[in-house]
Amino acid sequence: MKEKWATQARALTDGITTAKAAKRCDVGTKTAFRWRHKFLKSLAGDKPAALSGIVESDETFILESFKGRRSDLPGKPRKRGGKSDKRNLSAEQIPMIVARDRHGATTDAVLPKLNRVSIVAALGGVVTPTNAFCCDGGSAIVTFARKAGIPTNILPPQGKPNPRAPDPGGAGR
Repeated sequence: MKEKWATQARALTDGITTAKAAKRCDVGTKTAFRWRHKFLKSLAGDKPAALSGIVESDETFILESFKGRRSDLPGKPRKRGGKSDKRNLSAEQIPMIVARDRHGATTDAVLPKLNRVSIVAALGGVVTPTNAFCCDGGSAIVTFARKAGIPTNILPPQGKPNPRAPDPGGAGR
């Protein structure tokens, strides 16, 4: 049913449910589910070998999900997402790293731990000393960049400008 794959791909990018995708593609729900996972798996391997120019990177955290598991749950089930009891990394959160260059090439990885070794495994060779690297100053990311000899710019938190940064409105005054 290759003629229906473009419709399934549009359903994926639209973010609709599997049931709605099945209806849109005129296939069974199990088929739409299976296709969704095949499409996502094929996209997971489509990452650039290297990023170019200015690269921005940040870590993020996602709550661990036990969807589909009916027994041996570590705690009370959450409904539709939920929030962690602790901010940033905790046992209930999984760390991820995302890096993107100004041309739109993006790579990401789920990290076993938020440390330099895990970041080297994810970004080593993809981000190199030829890049200008921008990050939020997280210790693991900065250590990765420093040890790899990558020039790094630490960006201030949103709404808290760096007093040493040049004034963008100051030119021509």
